[in-house]
Amino acid sequence: MLNGPKALVENKCNKCQRVVERGEFTNLPGEGKPLKLEPFNPYVSKEQVIMNKVLNSSGLIPIEILILKAIDEIKEKLKDSKLKSEQNALKVKLNELEITFDIQMEARRNFFDNS
Repeated sequence: MLNGPKALVENKCNKCQRVVERGEFTNLPGEGKPLKLEPFNPYVSKEQVIMNKVLNSSGLIPIEILILKAIDEIKEKLKDSKLKSEQNALKVKLNELEITFDIQMEARRNFFDNS
């Protein structure tokens, strides 16, 4: 006779086997389709996860993501730019966007810290 964790695992396996034999896992909704698993991030609060789900389901994009996309676009333009004046203007815009991103992230942290 098994004791401890091995006994627990054995017991659960036996129960699962009986359920399978009774056919309780057949013809379930979504059978044969991939699971819709969401990535787990231990650094994201439950509130943030819920907020992101609401934004996703409504088709909205968080402002921080939009800012990051704009930053990436400016960086690409900066790589391709040949004119010094254009490079300077892009650097100014990049700096503004990075500051805006930092402010948004700080506001988000403060919101969740004070909730």
